[in-house]
Amino acid sequence: VRQRAIAEMFKDVERRWGNLDRLLRPDLRVERSAALSTQSLRRLFALETLALVIPNFVQRPEPLADAIQQAGETARNWSVTSARGMESSDVK
Repeated sequence: VRQRAIAEMFKDVERRWGNLDRLLRPDLRVERSAALSTQSLRRLFALETLALVIPNFVQRPEPLADAIQQAGETARNWSVTSARGMESSDVK
């Protein structure tokens, strides 16, 4: 059941946004850098790199974890414009 659900999820993503093959390219790599750069972000968002790893990007993760938890507690769906008009997002 789980495997079928995962396959259906990927089919849905492909239908909505297409070009999943680009995400599955074997030439994509994880980029490691000492600092975050505009060029690294451009490569990431252009799907030219799989991920960015920046050691110690967050020196103390506790405040960030607290902020994420607090945001999750107050999150609610928001509306997006689609071909069918305004719809509630599935994003929290």
